[in-house]
Amino acid sequence: MLDRLRSFLHDAWPFVGAAYLSYLALRPPPVRYVGVGGLVVVTPLLLGWTVGRLFGVGPWADSAADGTKTADDSGTPDADGPSNGAAADGEPTGSDGGEDRGTD
Repeated sequence: MLDRLRSFLHDAWPFVGAAYLSYLALRPPPVRYVGVGGLVVVTPLLLGWTVGRLFGVGPWADSAADGTKTADDSGTPDADGPSNGAAADGEPTGSDGGEDRGTD
C-alpha cells in the first residue's frame, strides 16, 4: 500500500508543482511574477516529462518498465553483443600483435 502511494506521489509531483505555480500566477503582482516566471521554466520540462512517461521517448522515458536496455558506455563487452577489445579476437590483453615498435 505504501509503495503504491509513493509511486502515485512520485508521478503526481510535477503536476502539483505546476498547479501551485498557476495559483501564484493568479495572485497580485509581486507573487504573480514568481508564478509566471516559474511556469515559464517548468512548463517545457513538464511537457517533456509527460511525453517521456506516456510515450517512452526522451530522457524521462521509463526504460525499466518496457524491458529495453539503455546504452552502456562502460567499455565492458555485453554477453549478447560484439566486443571491440583485443581479447575478443583471441589475443591476450596488452599484446601488440607481435609488432616491434622499436622501443628500447
